[in-house]
Amino acid sequence: MRWKLGISSLVAAVVVAAPLAAQFGHPLKGTWSGDWGPNESNRNRILLEFDWVGCAENNCRIVGTLNPGPDAAPLRNITLTPPDPFPGVVANADKPWTLRFEADVKDEKGNVVRVTVDGKLDNLGAYRRRIHGNWTQGTVKGTFLAIRN
Repeated sequence: MRWKLGISSLVAAVVVAAPLAAQFGHPLKGTWSGDWGPNESNRNRILLEFDWVGCAENNCRIVGTLNPGPDAAPLRNITLTPPDPFPGVVANADKPWTLRFEADVKDEKGNVVRVTVDGKLDNLGAYRRRIHGNWTQGTVKGTFLAIRN
């Protein structure tokens, strides 16, 4: 009889602990690989890195880097907005979240060029989330897609 209680306790502990291991944290946190470009034949590889710093006095901060490494550009003005929730309920994970950020990068001549990104974060319930939308780099406008690594 004691062994049945022991096995039942072990099974209950595993059932309770398994969902805790599956938690991913902040939906944007991590590295994202993808590309952007003005058309399907002219694409540029990108690597994005985001981290959630936390909240203090109702001010939540996300920091990030475009192409970490020697050509890294810190991301600025990062905003991630969940969809409008039902009254009194958290945001609907089935709907995409709106993402916006900016960065200053250097072009081939070494001139500083502003990057502005307006996108959507979707596939929120999966590990391999994706960000997609509009990418403007200087005067060049295009689309982008990045998948969480």
